[in-house]
Amino acid sequence: MDDEEVHLPDRSTRRSLLLWAISMLILGTIEIVLLIRVPFFLPEPKMSTRILLIFQGVVLILNGVIDLWLINVTRITTSQAGIGFYSPGSQLHTDWANLEKIGSHAFLFRLRKQDCLLLRQPASEIKTWWAPLLIIPEGKKIPLSLHKKWQESELGQELKKYAPHLFNQE
Repeated sequence: MDDEEVHLPDRSTRRSLLLWAISMLILGTIEIVLLIRVPFFLPEPKMSTRILLIFQGVVLILNGVIDLWLINVTRITTSQAGIGFYSPGSQLHTDWANLEKIGSHAFLFRLRKQDCLLLRQPASEIKTWWAPLLIIPEGKKIPLSLHKKWQESELGQELKKYAPHLFNQE
C-alpha cells in the first residue's frame, strides 16, 4: 500500500529488549564455556548435571537470539485500509471499523498491564506452524505496549485520524 505507515517499537523499548537479549547471549555463552573449558567449575559434577547445565546455556542463547529477532520483526502498520500487527510467527490485520475500544490486558501473572486495541471480531490472521511455541496475542487484541507513550506518538496520531471513535468513548 502506498499510504502505509510502519510503527516500530519505541527507542526505550528497543533498548530494553536489546540489553535483555545481549545479557542472555553472554550468560549462555559464559555458562557453556565454563562447563566445557573449566572442569573444576563444579566439584566432580555428574555427567547428567553437566549436560543439563549445557542445555540451560543453549536455552539462554536461543532466548537471546529470539529476542533479537523480535526487536527487528515486531511492528504495527497503519493505512487507510486498516491496521496490522506483525510479530514473529503471526500477522494480524483488521479494518478501522472493527476496532471497538482501547483497553488493557493483564500479563506476567497479572502483575503488569499493557494497552491494547480491542476488536469487535477477530482480525484476519496468518500464523506460522511454529506460532504455538511463542506467546502471541489472540486475534481480538492488538498490543500497543511496544510504544510506551503511544498516545503522543505518530501511531497515536494515526489512530486519532483513522479511528476517532476510540477516543470519543470517555
